[in-house]
Amino acid sequence: MEESKETAFIENTCFDPVDYFEDIIGVSRIEGQTLQRIVLFFTAKSAPYILSKPLHGSQRIVSKSEEGVTHYLRSLSHHLLTSLTHHLRSLAHHL
Repeated sequence: MEESKETAFIENTCFDPVDYFEDIIGVSRIEGQTLQRIVLFFTAKSAPYILSKPLHGSQRIVSKSEEGVTHYLRSLSHHLLTSLTHHLRSLAHHL
């Protein structure tokens, strides 16, 4: 078996991961998508969980009531966001 030669790490200065992932939920970015304002309503029972574990860094509270909490976030809408909302169906209603 041949030993591999060690190579030094070469930083990619053409890619900024913070900027690349800022507008998405997950890791997939599809070219041509536009940023959308997505509004979600969480029931009073599930709101504490979502408040403690936001779906995205842009998530903000729009309003609170006895029934629940309305949030919005800005993200590129794609399959993962749709899957998350369906998975959390008992917690969230996509408005």
